[in-house]
Amino acid sequence: MRKEKVRGPGVREKLSRFFRGIYELHIFRRLIRRNEKIMESEGIEKNKCSKISACFGMCGTVCAFVLVVFTLLALLIGRNTVTVDNIYYLFKDVYSMNTVGESEITRLSYSLPASKQDFTLYKKGLAVAGDSEIKLFNSTGRVTLTLGSEFANPRILSSDRFVLVYDMGGDTFSVYNSFKQLYTETLDYNISTAATARNGRFAIVSGGQNYRSVISVYDSDFEKIADYSKNDYVISVSFDSSGRYIAVLSLDSENGGYVSRLSVFDTEKSEIRAQTSVDGVLAYECVYSDGDRIFVPCADRVLIFDGRCSQRGEFLYPGGSLSFVSVSDGGVALLFEDDPVNSQNTLYVIDKNGGEIFSHDCTGDFYDMEYYDRYVYLLEADAASRIDVRDGGIYFSECDGALGCILVSNQDKIMICTSSNASVIDSWARR
Repeated sequence: MRKEKVRGPGVREKLSRFFRGIYELHIFRRLIRRNEKIMESEGIEKNKCSKISACFGMCGTVCAFVLVVFTLLALLIGRNTVTVDNIYYLFKDVYSMNTVGESEITRLSYSLPASKQDFTLYKKGLAVAGDSEIKLFNSTGRVTLTLGSEFANPRILSSDRFVLVYDMGGDTFSVYNSFKQLYTETLDYNISTAATARNGRFAIVSGGQNYRSVISVYDSDFEKIADYSKNDYVISVSFDSSGRYIAVLSLDSENGGYVSRLSVFDTEKSEIRAQTSVDGVLAYECVYSDGDRIFVPCADRVLIFDGRCSQRGEFLYPGGSLSFVSVSDGGVALLFEDDPVNSQNTLYVIDKNGGEIFSHDCTGDFYDMEYYDRYVYLLEADAASRIDVRDGGIYFSECDGALGCILVSNQDKIMICTSSNASVIDSWARR
C-alpha cells in the first residue's frame, strides 16, 4: 500500500473568522469617524452623542480583545496544523471568495474523453475528472487546478472541504482542494464505490484478503479511523448529515435468490449501530438523507428505513421501465418509461414515508433527472424543465443537453454538463 499526504487546512476557518473580524472592526471605526464629520458639517454638537460614541468605542475594544484571545486559543489548539501551506491556502481562499460576486460563471469548456468523465459541484464551481486530467473551476469560471491523472474509470465526489476522485475498478484514490492534490493512496485491492460526508470524512470500499468487502473510513485529516469488513458485496455507502453514521448496502445470494442487507455503522464508536436484510429484493443503492431516513431504491420498489434500520415505508413501482431515480431530503423522484415508441413517461414523487405526493405524465426523451427541494429537473436534448411538485407548475429553459447531466446549485440555478462544456441555467419561463 502506498500513500502520500500533505496536511490539509486544519484551522483555516478559524483564521478566516479572525481576519474577517479585523476587517469589520476597521470598517466600524471608519464609519464612526465619518459620522463625526457629518455631525460637524451639519452643526450638531459632538457632546450630545459623546456617550454613545464612547459606548461604541468600548464595544470595539472588547471585540478586538475577544478576537485576539480567540485567535491565540485557536493557534494553541491547532498548533500542529498551522503550516505555511495552510496560511497560503487561506489567502488563496480569501482571494477566491472576493472574486465570487464579480462575474458569475455562465459557460465553460474542457477537453476530456466523453466516455470517461464525471462531474461534481465544489464551492460553487465545477470539478471535472477524466482519465487523463483533473480540472477544477471556481464560481467565475477561472481554472484553479489542472493536474494529470491516470484513472482508467474516474469517479468524482465532493464535500464542503474536499474533492475525492477514485478509480472505480482500480486501486487508487486522491483528494484535492481548489489548488492542490492533498492526499493520494494506492490500495491492495480494487475500489468498488465511495462516499463523502459534509464534514470532510470519506469512505472507500474495496476488497480484502479474508472478506469480499472492506469499508475504510477516513477523517478530514486523511487518517483512517475505522475499517468495517463484510462477507457480502458492498454496492453503496452513504453518510448521514453529521458524518458520524454511515449506511452500507450489500448484496448476497441465497437459495438462488437475492438478499439485500442494510447496515448502519457508528464511526465514532467503531461498531454496528443496526442492520437488517430483505430477501428476494435486488437493491440498487442507499442514500442517507436528513430527517433520519435511508432511501433504498430497488428493482421493483423503494424501501425506506430510519437510522436504526427499522422500515418506515415502501413504494411499489406501478409499472413501466424505471429510467431515473433521484433522492432529496424530502423524498424520492422516479421516472418510468411507459411507451418507448411514443416517448411516454410518468414521473412519481414520494415522501419520506413512501406516500405518493405528486405524479405527472411526461413526453420526451430524457438524458437525466434530479430532485432538489420542491423541484424535479428533467434534461432533454434541447431544453431543461423544472417541475414544482407542490403546485404542478412547469418551467422551461432552452439548452444544449444532449448526453448531458444535471448538477443543482439551488432552486433556480442548475448546471448542464456535456462532453465538452458546461452551461448555467438560472432563468426559467413558465408554460
